[in-house]
Amino acid sequence: MAAIVDAGLQPTTELTAAATRARQLAEQIIVSEFRGFVQGRGTGPTETHLRVFAKLAAVELALVQLPVPQTPLAQLSNSSAATAHLEHGAA
Repeated sequence: MAAIVDAGLQPTTELTAAATRARQLAEQIIVSEFRGFVQGRGTGPTETHLRVFAKLAAVELALVQLPVPQTPLAQLSNSSAATAHLEHGAA
């Protein structure tokens, strides 16, 4: 989390977008592998392909469901600001 705070990233924006891109890439791989199987050029997606896709989709969903912080994460890098933020129920 420290790297996220240092970079000033907001979980509901940059991280969600990155998770979405990763999930979409895994989805494209599965579709391509399945297409190859249907056309007789392969064995289809592997169990690993499917498991990775499922994990990426779960991460994406979790990030989408995070509450939007009222204070930018970069401002929470010092402990007193973080403590105040948490005490006010914005965790």
